Amino acid sequence: MTRFSIIKFGSEQYKQMLDLRHRILRAPLNLIASEEELAKDKDYTLLGLFNEENNLLLACCFLTHINDDIVQLRQMAVDDTLQKSGYGRELIGHAEQYARDSNYKTMYLHAREVAVGFYLKLGYTTQGNYFTEIGIPHIEMTKNLK
Repeated sequence: MTRFSIIKFGSEQYKQMLDLRHRILRAPLNLIASEEELAKDKDYTLLGLFNEENNLLLACCFLTHINDDIVQLRQMAVDDTLQKSGYGRELIGHAEQYARDSNYKTMYLHAREVAVGFYLKLGYTTQGNYFTEIGIPHIEMTKNLK
């Protein structure tokens, strides 16, 4: 069983989140998050999907406020041993519901090229052309939440 949770900045769950984000998103690109970058996490809504039995983090992401209608999904990561298991889809569902409950109308994200198919299956649409971010191709994607 899984448990969805809002993660408190600086908590033990947050430390798991930092580790997962580093292993899945940064280390493969030889990137290290700066203290300044990580300090911004306190302003975001940090979300996690946990194994209910052992409280280990399975997947995480965070939401940033763009404006009253739009929220941005960022730093989506699923443990590499659990990818294609449905945990990413489950977490996105919780993130979308959280955004709806917070009265956002649109979820916005920058999808890595390798993840576009995942988001398309979940009802997201591409916007514009590919661009380079952190040295790899990304594309803007959105989903109407209402």
